[in-house]
Amino acid sequence: MSKKLKGKAKAKARAKARPNGAKPSLPAEWRDWLTANGHDLSRGAIVNPVREQIAYHEAGHAAVALALGRELSHVTIKRLGSSLGYSEGVRTVDPKDVQDGKLVNTNIIIEHYLDSATVAFAGPLAETVWLEKRGCPAGLVKAFISQSDPSDIADAEEAIRCLGVDAKKAAEAFVVCRKRATEILGDSGPMTEALVRALLEHERLDNVELTEAGLKFAVQQESV
Repeated sequence: MSKKLKGKAKAKARAKARPNGAKPSLPAEWRDWLTANGHDLSRGAIVNPVREQIAYHEAGHAAVALALGRELSHVTIKRLGSSLGYSEGVRTVDPKDVQDGKLVNTNIIIEHYLDSATVAFAGPLAETVWLEKRGCPAGLVKAFISQSDPSDIADAEEAIRCLGVDAKKAAEAFVVCRKRATEILGDSGPMTEALVRALLEHERLDNVELTEAGLKFAVQQESV
């Protein structure tokens, strides 16, 4: 029997062993934490993140993007199809780096892709911080992040591939961008918190509201 068929046979055996095809039960520690933090466990599985958790994820993307000087068109925690939240942004280009409608400074291209990877990492990292601060069991943190991480990691990997470097340098850039996102989140905690509060109140923040948040943070940093 092939590995694939063996895998299917094992899955069927596990399903048959559970009465009425019930989903596997969660560890008691996980259930206690989920119940205490407002999750509906009636379906017997890890459910979608609560609104505050989603807000921290999207605010993490937004805070790091603003700290890097990127322009965001909007950020939302309103569900759109299978998406639980969304951040949309563009990179502002300095006019001196453009001639005849084309980028002439390759450094800005490299910076753009490194920034993109850094922003992609920020969402799962901010969500992880939120979960850990609330005493979420380590295994459950990994389970939650495994749901949100793949698309963000894919975005980061795509941005790094655009650098056109070899596998070793790409791996190094991956580590550097993740570390950079962690450091920026640590420095921009107040802005992240402000964005979370605003997202929970309004669900969607547009370009003007986000720009104001970024400018306010910049002023605060200069006065420190």
